[in-house]
Amino acid sequence: MKKILLLVLFVFFVAPLAISKETVSPFGIELGKELDKKYIDESKEVFGWGVCYDNISPPIKNSNFNNYMICTTPISKTVTAILAKNKTINDCYGLYADLVRIISKKYNLEYEEPSHNNPVQILDNEFINILVSCYKEEVLEVRYELRTEELKKLIQDEGLEFEENRLSKIDQEGL
Repeated sequence: MKKILLLVLFVFFVAPLAISKETVSPFGIELGKELDKKYIDESKEVFGWGVCYDNISPPIKNSNFNNYMICTTPISKTVTAILAKNKTINDCYGLYADLVRIISKKYNLEYEEPSHNNPVQILDNEFINILVSCYKEEVLEVRYELRTEELKKLIQDEGLEFEENRLSKIDQEGL
């Protein structure tokens, strides 16, 4: 009886903690960690989910994608999201369906069976959100976002500080 109780406690309390601490590093870039300065190129900066750097060459490339974007918090450059896409893909739906199955299995996430009527899947739990899509039958995309309370607070705090800094740099003389 004690063994069963210990097993139940482990499954419901220890296992979820282990999952929350799991490192998520798509394409060799770790979510929730400071972005290596070699990827920070102000000329490739766009705004989306924070500050994003487009056309990045990640440490691990996947032949299914030809464009990568990394989004960070504006001040500490903590990685909040990683996007990969390919705009000229053959058999987009077939590859999309395969990626949904592969990614859901890797991260132990539930999914609906992919179909042409369902070209977007959001695979998520309380710690990660992964979007896989086949847009207009030709654009394959996968987006990874970490969703921890710590990261949400950091995004909010840095967003407010970044906005204050941005506004303070605007010449307000004589307005």
